[in-house]
Amino acid sequence: MRPSSQPVQLRTIVWIIAVLAVIRLWVMPLWNSFWLDETLTVWAIRGGFWKIFQVVPSTPESIAFCVVEWLTGRLAGLHEATLRLPSLAAAIGALYIYYRLGVEFIDRSAGLSLAALYITLYEVAIEVPNARPYSVALLAESAALLWLLRWLRDGRLRDGILWMTCAVVAGHFHQFFLTVLPLEAGFVLWHVYRRPCVRTWQLVVCGLTGIALSAPAIPQLLSISRQARTLSWAPQPAFLDLFLAVTPIYVLPVVALLVLLEWFEGKHLRWVAASQPSDAVALGSLLLFVPTAIAFVLSRFTEVHVFHARWLLPTVPGAILLWGWLLHRIDSPFIRQMSLAGGLVASIVVTGGLSPVPDYRQEDWRSAVQSLPDSGAMLVYSTFPQARRLDSLQQPESWSYLMAPVLAYRPNVQPEDTFAMPFDFGPAGQEYMERLITTRIKPRDSVTILTRQSFAGPAWVSWVSDRLERAGFRQIRRSAYGRVHVEVFQRFSR
Repeated sequence: MRPSSQPVQLRTIVWIIAVLAVIRLWVMPLWNSFWLDETLTVWAIRGGFWKIFQVVPSTPESIAFCVVEWLTGRLAGLHEATLRLPSLAAAIGALYIYYRLGVEFIDRSAGLSLAALYITLYEVAIEVPNARPYSVALLAESAALLWLLRWLRDGRLRDGILWMTCAVVAGHFHQFFLTVLPLEAGFVLWHVYRRPCVRTWQLVVCGLTGIALSAPAIPQLLSISRQARTLSWAPQPAFLDLFLAVTPIYVLPVVALLVLLEWFEGKHLRWVAASQPSDAVALGSLLLFVPTAIAFVLSRFTEVHVFHARWLLPTVPGAILLWGWLLHRIDSPFIRQMSLAGGLVASIVVTGGLSPVPDYRQEDWRSAVQSLPDSGAMLVYSTFPQARRLDSLQQPESWSYLMAPVLAYRPNVQPEDTFAMPFDFGPAGQEYMERLITTRIKPRDSVTILTRQSFAGPAWVSWVSDRLERAGFRQIRRSAYGRVHVEVFQRFSR
């Protein structure tokens, strides 16, 4: 093999592995059961277009994404695979965006590297086959970065307006993506101060565009801010979590490859001649480290726990730009291509898991709900934090929100037969459940407990089972559907 042809053949291998990774990690899980949060999308769109604007604004759900899903549902039906198609299409669009970022601001080889890195990221893989707004928001943020860098390079107002539009659209799909907009704006001001490239009047136009486009999101943002403490459920992070949040999976194969080369061949790591980092690298560093550090500090030292992979998704473009540039500086096409191949293979095996079809959430609500008895009372612990408000558990809108996992597969369940359990296992929740069991559950001949085995789920199952057995019920079935468990009790004495 001629040395000049080796990198070309390696790139071909990387492309082939990348396609296989997309099929395994993104396409194959499309037909899995809805997981907990996806059922909220079904809940939001099942009532029709206008209901979205009636019920969603008071929740953390994305109005923009619900509209997209409503259109998808109208065209293709409310099925798992069809409702996940917008996220899959957005992820494929993001691959093209990163390829263009690499080509325009580094070189063509870097385009492949950035696109491949996007595929390797675990936090991306689990959100693509997902009827949730994260993949679409990532596409919008990635497009915003491309237009922003073009604006700073060429000084065209059109690019600046497209940057601001895409950045705000990303925030409309998920509110956390608005957190990077002030950082991008600060980067623009710093860049203009350091090396004037756009005119002041363009800054004003882009700022006014952002304000006008952001205004519709303000009422929902205020509603969410008032629920911040209720919605904070992520555990307190450790310093290892901070390291993992800024280090992609492909870094480990790179390190292993370098160690092997040095051990067996005596080769040492060489870097491309040092040069001034590009705007893409500086922006990537800013977007990766600053939001991650802020989220870590808040979650470590306050009651607002927001350090979670899903809420750190706005940092993904920053990670790709920074680590992609570092990878590209390795002065060996062989090491660069092999590290990408290693990262993709690691993603296929580790992220995809041992199951033939990757199941990232391991929540088979479809099978669990389909297995429920046709009659009797049902107690549901779905782990939505909104269930902390005991006074709203049986209010119609709150009830339907908390029952979303059941309603997604059995839309005819009724409030008089199905009851939401409190989120927290504490004295107030136990008192509420004592009253509920005494007044509404004891007269029934059968009771089913449907729980997601997270947070206080196991504690509630044990507590409620004990109360039911004291009341004359006997457990006749216990089934597990991944992290979703079903316990059925039958009355055997009166």
